[in-house]
Amino acid sequence: MLLRGEETRRNVLTLLETLGQKAEWEVAENPVESDYRIALCKS
Repeated sequence: MLLRGEETRRNVLTLLETLGQKAEWEVAENPVESDYRIALCKS
């Protein structure tokens, strides 16, 4: 999942954690300013 912006990234991570889903994030390859990639982790 590719997200744009720090606030959006935090909101999505919080939502996923609330649903019991572990997620990790990293800055996307060749990022446009403030783009992040979030990967869902298998539990």
